[in-house]
Amino acid sequence: MEPNRSLGERDVNFTLRPMQEMDLVAAVAITVESFSSDGGALGQYAAPRVRERLLSGLRASEYAPRFIVALQDDGTVIGVAGWGKLEFASRTWGLFLSSVSRNHRGQGVGTALVRERLRRIEAESGQGRVLVSTRHRKRFERLGFRSVDYDAELSLHLMLKRLDAV
Repeated sequence: MEPNRSLGERDVNFTLRPMQEMDLVAAVAITVESFSSDGGALGQYAAPRVRERLLSGLRASEYAPRFIVALQDDGTVIGVAGWGKLEFASRTWGLFLSSVSRNHRGQGVGTALVRERLRRIEAESGQGRVLVSTRHRKRFERLGFRSVDYDAELSLHLMLKRLDAV
């Protein structure tokens, strides 16, 4: 994959590639850190559950989740993100577990992870829709998503992007 270069205050070079088993420990740590509140991981983001979910991406199955990682030049994992085909929703994909290490936030890593997942989904399916639940509404609007619902209690937008939209 082509290296990405952020446009933030601090330049950072990183590469995106499919997650491999050797990335698992770092990917779990980054995800748990990203979804922790007051130092404690929320139940669904506890390390054993996150590890199990990330491991499921190493299986070969049409409906197995897929994960990519962002790597610094030295091979350090600085981000991880997943996506998957929703099993009972025709031509519908979900983006999930987007995580960037605290030291690399605001440097374009998260946006690059979103763009790469969209590129891969479009290359595979060419049509359909992509859903994501996020606090980053403006980032996703810039990428062609629109908010279809808002959960005020969790401060999360449900965002939709139609791949076959003209």
